[in-house]
Amino acid sequence: MGGWTAGVGIKAGAEGAKVAIRWASKKLTTRTLKLRNTQNKITIQQYEYKITKYITRSTNRVAKPKYPKQSLSQMPQHVRARYEERVASNWKRSKGVPDKKLEAGRKWKNDIAQLPTRDTKGNPIFYKEHDISIASSQSGRGAERIVVGHSQDGNVLYDYIYYTPNHYNDFIHLIPK
Repeated sequence: MGGWTAGVGIKAGAEGAKVAIRWASKKLTTRTLKLRNTQNKITIQQYEYKITKYITRSTNRVAKPKYPKQSLSQMPQHVRARYEERVASNWKRSKGVPDKKLEAGRKWKNDIAQLPTRDTKGNPIFYKEHDISIASSQSGRGAERIVVGHSQDGNVLYDYIYYTPNHYNDFIHLIPK
């Protein structure tokens, strides 16, 4: 990120946490931030987001979070129904019903490594999101998702299927049967 003075930039890994602590202790104001960042106009909120993202990424590299495991049969009926519907379609991409925001098979980046990034053999995992239900409001798609891990060749990795009830804040590791 060009324009940042020494000691204020963002670095990945363990350095990210150190930079965040130094930054937080200085209590930068919007004016200070603009003076230090002459090439890129960035708000404090955007900077805080980037810091949080890198701290989370650093923490996840040290210890992957353990999400609670739950059998699909113990999940609510609407989640089970959507799961079975997606299995029947072989997890193919679909845009759902016209005028209703229900997506399936859209790429999910996992950019702050909330979920495992590699399988037990060390191969990369790619994720796709599948909406559970149609949103109640006109503005969004709803918060519930099933996030499905895929291998590089596109095969579903059934050991890496997660349910999030609140738009990626929490996950439940689904056990198919």
